[in-house]
This record gives sequence, structure tokens and C-alpha cells, in this order.
Amino acid sequence: MTSYLQNRRQSVIIDNIKSAPLLLKYGVPQGSVLGPKLYTMYTKPLGDLLRQHGLDYHMYADDTQIYLSFKPLDSPDAINPLHILETCLEDVRKWMADNMLKLNDDKTDVIFFHSKHSKRMIHLPSLRMGNDVIPPSSSVRNLGVLFDSYLSMENHINLISRSCYNQLRIIGRIRPSLNEEVTKSLVHSLVTSRLDYCNALLNGTSCSSIKKLQRVQNTAARIITRTRCYEHITSVLRDLHWLPIHRRINYKFILHVFRILNDQSPSYMTDLVKRYTPARALRSQSHLSLVIPRTNKVTYGDCSFSAAEEGSIRLAGGNETAGRVEIFLNGEWGTVCDDAWDINDANVVCNQLGFVRALESRGGAAFGEGTGEIHLDDVGCGGEETELLSCYYSSIDNCNHGEDASVICQFTSDAPPPEEGSIRLAGGNETAGRVEIYLYGEWGTVCDDGWGIDDANVVCRQLGFDRALKYRDSAAFGEGTGEIHLDDVGCNGDETELLSCSYNSIENCNHREDAGVICLETSDGLTPGMVCSFLHEGLQALIPLLRIQ
Repeated sequence: MTSYLQNRRQSVIIDNIKSAPLLLKYGVPQGSVLGPKLYTMYTKPLGDLLRQHGLDYHMYADDTQIYLSFKPLDSPDAINPLHILETCLEDVRKWMADNMLKLNDDKTDVIFFHSKHSKRMIHLPSLRMGNDVIPPSSSVRNLGVLFDSYLSMENHINLISRSCYNQLRIIGRIRPSLNEEVTKSLVHSLVTSRLDYCNALLNGTSCSSIKKLQRVQNTAARIITRTRCYEHITSVLRDLHWLPIHRRINYKFILHVFRILNDQSPSYMTDLVKRYTPARALRSQSHLSLVIPRTNKVTYGDCSFSAAEEGSIRLAGGNETAGRVEIFLNGEWGTVCDDAWDINDANVVCNQLGFVRALESRGGAAFGEGTGEIHLDDVGCGGEETELLSCYYSSIDNCNHGEDASVICQFTSDAPPPEEGSIRLAGGNETAGRVEIYLYGEWGTVCDDGWGIDDANVVCRQLGFDRALKYRDSAAFGEGTGEIHLDDVGCNGDETELLSCSYNSIENCNHREDAGVICLETSDGLTPGMVCSFLHEGLQALIPLLRIQ
């Protein structure tokens, strides 16, 4: 340590010319093992300085983040709470100058985290640092993760997807010269490690965003195993012992909980998880139960929870791309009246949900009548708004649920079509609905001729459930549209996908005979894609995710 800190000299060498050695009185060599530790010790007084101003902070070597929470500013003339931050930064600048350090204004970013709904209601001021004015950024990079103002993680997911696909293209070109083990090592180093990095932050992101990463993983698995694009990916992932993306996120949360419960996490994470102690002793009490945090819980079917944001949109009564428009306002979900409802309004809804555009706007409760409040009437969008609440609308005068508005959205332009033979449930919820299969480039239904529990078991297992609870016929979940792809389906019950069963072409079926299923949840209590319905960010969603009572 003495030789490291004392009598160190530095020379500059250019070609064959060497300068005279200069005695170094401060600073540490770049890239040294001791350098970060010494720098952390050297800058420890900064923490005391930040606490004096009542600010929260994180320090990662020379990367310091300061957090200030305040109520929205309703006008530019309101008292600016950032003066606390500006005063603190000026004191930091003085401390650094006294200790031979420099605050780099060019690398200082400011970002405001707020909801989309509040964006049009608040004023976002700039931060003044000395003679410089730093305007708010729309996104910032934090330790390799890209955050936007809404904490939607969309920019980060798009960045990961582009980066991983670039690496996969290169690996794909040299794949003929590599064996499987070498390819697997390359893919892990350059692709799957990026999918796993900080993936706990992806809890609460939309299903369409998670699917982008799932497609990256599927492509990586196909390159390793040389599986063709039309072959089903489920068995490939199983053979590689790879969890699907949403399960990897679940696993990361379970890992965090384990570390928290075993005192292996920092206090700011430990404080979010509390062991549950009942008011009185119960014979059935579990010592592993945790306190459920206070959130706006929304039931979906009978099994999942979410904490919806004001102005959130969802589609009900249909499927992922089409359904009745419902909006979360005043703490509850409600519908939208179809008065003046047109394609511009539908485009805004589809864009808010992450789709590229609307294919059709519908009224007259085309996807069934909703319940509860009718929140919006006479909606008038220009089509360029980013959310429905940015459009003109009025209070309800003469509407009923027979006038609920609906949309049909188009998949995002960068999203490839589903794989041939993919299964989805429509007209119900996450665990039950009309069976639809993707064949010949379009979704279609299955005729109920010969439909039984063995067929339902295969469908439910293909969707990731344990088994079927019941099978349904006679369009129990509503009549579908488009093609009827399969008839006289005959499964033994042990097939891994519906297309492995025997079936015939359609001869005498109509959509009044559409087949349906009710699936039983997986044994771990989590349904496929459940994490996509958790709209609450971060560890506050731990308990609903783990379903610990």
C-alpha cells in the first residue's frame, strides 16, 4: 500500500521519445485493482454532504446518482423544488475542487420520472449547474440499463433486441464452422447474458415487449440447435434447459427474495419485504409468508393481480389484438362510449397498447357488454396523441353498455407473425377461452366434433398449464371469426402440441361449434404470461408475483 501511494512517477512515451518522470501527488492508475476501492474511500465524505441536504443517493465508484421526490409543478411560476438539488450540486462542486476532483457538467443528466397521464398536467423545469442549464432528458443510461421518463423499459428492450440480433447474425454466419458447445458458449456470452442482465426491472412491462425478447431467445436457440424456423420451439428450449423469458424474470425475483430473507441484500431492498405475523397464532401458519404491500389490486380472472396506472388501457372480451376498450380511472376499470368513436380514436388506443395502428374501430358492444362505470364519452382524437386521455372527451350523458367501444389492432411492424401451430385462448381470460390455432398465416378456430378432455389436455399443456380442468363445445366462449382450421381432432392426451394429433379438414362445421377449454394453473401457482399483467414496477410487486398469502 505504501509503494502504491507514495513515490509514484509517471512518464509519457511517444514512439522512441520518453519524457522525464513526474512525481504524482494524487490520483490512482487507470485499470488498477486497488483504484476503485481507493476512490470509494476517498469520496466517502460526499455521502455525508448529500445527506445534509436531505437527498437520497447511490454511489457506484465515480458514478453518483441523486434522487429528489416532489409533487408535480402545475405552472412554470410555481416554486421550483430543484433549488435543493442545485444548492447541493454547488456544494459538491466546491468539495471536489478542494479535493482535486471535477464535476463533469457534460456527463450530467437530469430525468423526471412521471406517469404518461401527468405529462400534460405538469411543468418540467431545467436544472441549473453553475453557468450551465441542463434540460430534462427523455431517457438516461444507468449501469447499462436505459430508463425513460415513464419507466416503461421500452427503449431498453428495443436496444437489447437490436444488439442481440446483430450478434446472432454474426454467429449465424460462422455457425457452419462451429460445433454446438462452442456456439452455445458464444450465444451465452453475447446474447442470453444480455437477456438476463437486470431483467427483474422488466416486471410490469407489456406482453408485446416481453415477446420481443422471447423472439430473440427463440432465434438464439434455433441457431444453436440448427432448428428450422417452422419447427416448434417449446421442445428446443426444453432440451437446452432454457426457461422462457417471463419465467427467467420470475426466477430473478425468487433469487432476490432468497437473498433478502437471508440478509444478503442491501437495506433499501430488505426494507421492501416484511415477514408476515398474524394477529393470532394459527395452526396452518407458514413461517415463509410475507406482508402484501398496499397497491391498487385488480383481479384478472381468479388468479392474478396488478397495480394499474391512471389512464391505463386494456382490451377485454376478445384477444390480444382486439376487444372492448377499457380504461383505468378513479381507481377502477370502465368502458368507453361509442358516440363519435372512429378510426382516429382506435389508432390512439392501439398505439398506447404498443401496436402499430388500428385495423378497425367498432361500436355497439361488438366484443360484449362491459360492467361498471362508463368513463369516457364523445371521444375525439386527432390520431397523433400518445394516449387516450390526451384526446378530447366529455362526461357521460346518454350511454349504456350496449354502446361500448372496441378496436381491432395490427401487430407492431417489427413483430413477425406467430409460429405455425401456435395456440391461443380467446373470448375468456388467461386460463380459459375459445381455442384458436395459427395456420396458413391466420388465426382460426377448432370445430367441436369429437372434442374431448384428451384434446383439451394437449391444448393446455401446449400453453404451459398442467392439464385441462374441463373442455367446452358449442362456442361456450363466443363465436370466433375467420377460418375453422381443424375438425374431428383426436388426441391420445400425451402429445406435446395439437398439430401432433389426428384431425380432418372442415366439412360441416360453423362457428357455433367452436371448441374451448378451461385449463388448470401450473403447480407453481403462476400462469403463463402472468408477469405481463403486473403493471406495478420493482420489488413492490414481489408478493403478488409469488402468490404468498
